Amino acid sequence: ALSIARNNKIKLKIDENEEEKISYLSDHHLARIEQVHEQSTQELRRHYRQLDTFLDMFEDEYRQMQLNPIRLEYLLKDACMLYPPTATPLSRVEFIKRLPSNEMERARRSIRVFFLIRTLSLELRSITETELPLIQADSVVKETDKLDLSNSDLIACTVHMKDKKERRFLVTDPMQFILIEPDIKRLGWGIVKFCDLMQDVKVANDKEDTRSLHITIHKPINNTYVKSNPPILNAKFTFDDHIRCMTAKQNLTKGRQRYLILYFLFKIQMRFYFV
Repeated sequence: ALSIARNNKIKLKIDENEEEKISYLSDHHLARIEQVHEQSTQELRRHYRQLDTFLDMFEDEYRQMQLNPIRLEYLLKDACMLYPPTATPLSRVEFIKRLPSNEMERARRSIRVFFLIRTLSLELRSITETELPLIQADSVVKETDKLDLSNSDLIACTVHMKDKKERRFLVTDPMQFILIEPDIKRLGWGIVKFCDLMQDVKVANDKEDTRSLHITIHKPINNTYVKSNPPILNAKFTFDDHIRCMTAKQNLTKGRQRYLILYFLFKIQMRFYFV
């Protein structure tokens, strides 16, 4: 088999400054990998049709695998790998080290298998990943970022939380809910103090004050065993007058609708991939 593989060796050039890495896999081996890749995609198609939260799960699992990649050396050192296979989370065995126990976990497992096989397939073909994650980190604002506000629409507000209140500016953005405070060191710039995707934002009028809104932001939970989902932001926003208050609500409502439209278009794109 090795002699056959030598005749079909593939050079993997990882970096211009690094020496070429050579794979001795035969065409037969590569074909089997692509076959498994196709099978993993077929499995995802089934879950995509059945689960409304599939895209959120897809993005979350990708992020988790990037933060905590599976390392064989650590798995081999883990004593729980010697236990008989279990599917119940009550065993306190991590999800990646046991069998799935329900449809949600079976979907998570299928997503993880897809990522692993896809990564292997791309690496063997010397192709750089350009489609994942679905939401590119470079395209979103993060906390502590400094923004040029010269061309931004800002609405001043006071944020009332349980133990404090803060003066902030709400930035009108098509994809994100952003709160900033002015940068005292740089005129016309602001520092991001809070941000999140528009899909998570819920807005309600204050019944007693026409200048105020109640804004709640929940992050979606894909774990069926987590019963509580406390908001990452739950505050009363008071604006200078009711006109600015209504403007802020309209901006947030339109922003959420715009985000959902983009999300829907992306789902259509993913549907062509998984259906």
